[in-house]
Amino acid sequence: MAADTMDKAAGGIGVGSVTPLHPLEPLTKDEISVVSAVIRQDMSELGDALRFEMIELLEPPKSVVRAFASGDPMTRKARVNVFKAGVVGVWRLTVSIDDGKVLTKDHVADACPMIQLEEFMEIEDAVKKDPRFIDACKKRGLTDMSLICVDPWSAGNFGVDGEEGRHLSHAFCWVKSSENDNLYAHPIDGLNPVVDIKTLEVIRVDDHGITPVPRLD
Repeated sequence: MAADTMDKAAGGIGVGSVTPLHPLEPLTKDEISVVSAVIRQDMSELGDALRFEMIELLEPPKSVVRAFASGDPMTRKARVNVFKAGVVGVWRLTVSIDDGKVLTKDHVADACPMIQLEEFMEIEDAVKKDPRFIDACKKRGLTDMSLICVDPWSAGNFGVDGEEGRHLSHAFCWVKSSENDNLYAHPIDGLNPVVDIKTLEVIRVDDHGITPVPRLD
């Protein structure tokens, strides 16, 4: 990547606007911007479907860290995980920030990335619209979906029918007594929706039996 492109990626102020003073210092905002721009250019075929799971410092060898003295030049690299929206699989890359280029890239076809913040909200919306979930809540006397909270947790694949090849979330549920209530004081025990994060399909709603919801804060 050309130097002018790197400057633009860092908001026009250049990578050196904040200079790390030690090899183990976290990536600066400008460095992250450069890494992001390098990846977007390298994987431009994904377009708007490209999603970043992680951008972090690729730590140098311990021998380099031990030998470092204040003012010594440093080589800065990053490691990055990205994925394509709606598809299982993760690319793992390393990037030279100094040279503005991808050093290594490999694709793990069956890997699932961490749940993204936006996906948390999408999963909750999908669950709260599912008729099976609404019916299970009604059996517990819960009819106001605006007070129901769905907390997605990552799940692996263990050969369960209908779950193969999916990116799964097993969700736990809570209910607020009012808009600003502490939701975690009121768990809806035994009610666990299972969602395909990539398609936002509610695969099933596991109902293990009705337990009264605690009502004291």
